[in-house]
Amino acid sequence: MKRIWDSFVLCTASGCDWAWFEFKSLLLAREAVLNPDCLRRSLVLHDLPSRGGPVVKEDLSNANIIPISAINPYSNKWTIKARITAKGEIRRWSNARGEGTLFSIDLLDSQGGEIRGTFFKDACEKFFPQLEEGKVYTFSGAVVKAVQNRQYSNLKNNYELTFNANSEIRAVANDAGIKAQHYSFVKIDSINMTEPNSTIDVIAVVKHATDVSEIISQKMGGRQLFKRDLTLIDETGCEIKLTLWGDRAQAQYDWASKPIVAFKGVKVGDYGGRSLSTSQSSGIAVNPMIDEAHALNQFRAACPNGEIPVGASLSNNPGGSTSAGDLMERRKTTSSIKDENLGMHDDKPDYITIKATTTYIKHDNDCWYPACPGEKCSKKVTQTTDGTWRCEKCDKFYPSCHYRYIMSAVVADHTGGTWISLFNETAEKLLGVPAEKLHEFRQNGQETDYEKVFQDALFKTFLLRLRVKQEMVNDESRVKASVMKLDDIDFVGESRMLLEAIGRYD
Repeated sequence: MKRIWDSFVLCTASGCDWAWFEFKSLLLAREAVLNPDCLRRSLVLHDLPSRGGPVVKEDLSNANIIPISAINPYSNKWTIKARITAKGEIRRWSNARGEGTLFSIDLLDSQGGEIRGTFFKDACEKFFPQLEEGKVYTFSGAVVKAVQNRQYSNLKNNYELTFNANSEIRAVANDAGIKAQHYSFVKIDSINMTEPNSTIDVIAVVKHATDVSEIISQKMGGRQLFKRDLTLIDETGCEIKLTLWGDRAQAQYDWASKPIVAFKGVKVGDYGGRSLSTSQSSGIAVNPMIDEAHALNQFRAACPNGEIPVGASLSNNPGGSTSAGDLMERRKTTSSIKDENLGMHDDKPDYITIKATTTYIKHDNDCWYPACPGEKCSKKVTQTTDGTWRCEKCDKFYPSCHYRYIMSAVVADHTGGTWISLFNETAEKLLGVPAEKLHEFRQNGQETDYEKVFQDALFKTFLLRLRVKQEMVNDESRVKASVMKLDDIDFVGESRMLLEAIGRYD
């Protein structure tokens, strides 16, 4: 009887449905022991019609649903009802204990509680095609564990769920009481005070977006990665750079329209000031229908020409804010690569920005390679005897291939010149034509047209973002400068920067 009274006290104090359900269950169990005949009559009468009309049976399907905040490793036989706010792609893992596949989901309930759930092997294969992002489900039969690595979870919960093939997941009707997403937004001007490597939510106007670029990650065994840089600004007037990776970088959003975007769980970096980057678990909502987006849009509309004026930039500055004169003074020259031994410090590359002019583009041999036409793959392919093209990575044969640039050039400024390496996106921007076109010129013997493309690209000045790193080439150590970004000169902006820099000498 004491346990029944304790449950009643818990029920009345908390107001939770699950506590009330436990209290009623204990009462029924006690009644079953003391007076089973009376209990049977009460259950039968419960289903009989009353004088006031038909009786609707009490729906106990939600009675044992508990809030996410109540889950802990000592909970058992619980059920939660939540919306899937994020669903990751299937990934492969391998370690000393074996290998397999996994995917993760983020869950949100009506009380704002969030938790990460992960599916391994058989559970991954079973549930991945069944679950849809944005839909509401009931979940039970998962193991509750303490979060081991915050790097893989941006949710404010000390626990996470591991589902197996026997877990129970049922689709239910949409619940308007469960939000589409839960945010804890941080203003951009406050990010400078945020600890590096922490994850935050941000809502901002996308002021500028670069083209997609690709890099080869040496830390990931030469894996090809896609990235896109966004410049964000909010009502504080502060700018910050955010880097999209992988599928998010390649997604076809209308960045030119300068949308308002809510970012969920982006990582704070401290390289060159403060910057943000997405991860596998980050969420992106373009022009979301939330109060914060509406307020930001109204603020922007009230600004001159509908543009939020820039007060400071948190990126590209070890101290925080950045003025135009600071940016000008921090630019490097081509000679600084050698003079400052850039790229030769430990195993980390140096990243610098230079303003330089193209003086030579190497093109005596083909400056492209045959690439795999498969989706999300651009590895080199080889032609077989029957004319088809084989990709070793995809292990597939294709009737044709794509052509992608890989080329070298020399750029110079007032201090000297340096060799640079360009890949497909930056090379195409330099030459103004895709690699497919140059290959066509050479195949058709159109040497005049072929040479004209390179001549037209000479003696043009650009802003180049370089990755400088010492690498081994043919058993010889060389410092290689790879172009990560290539931009045309904004002469108005350059003039302002020069005037501010000159003004500092007064």
